[in-house]
Amino acid sequence: MSSYSPTTLLPPSPLGVLPHDIPLPESMEKLIVMSSVIDRYLDQLWNNYVEYAESVMKPQSTKVFSILFSEMDYFEVLKARITLKIIELTKVENPYA
Repeated sequence: MSSYSPTTLLPPSPLGVLPHDIPLPESMEKLIVMSSVIDRYLDQLWNNYVEYAESVMKPQSTKVFSILFSEMDYFEVLKARITLKIIELTKVENPYA
């Protein structure tokens, strides 16, 4: 199992894969698709959370919140890596430098 990453407070995933360990695609198109899939997943996860929070007066366990927010953090870290890679791929050299 992977050790904790010094750059995130996230626990290792059940599969032992940290978001920093997931290889990213090299093509812009695949990065955009991956980013879009993560966006849709996070939207769905958030909508499910809101629906759950509105339907329950008091949850039987608060563990659901730590699980939910850990999962959201995991995918937000992955999304940030994708965004940085897209920026890196679209960076234009300054011809006047």
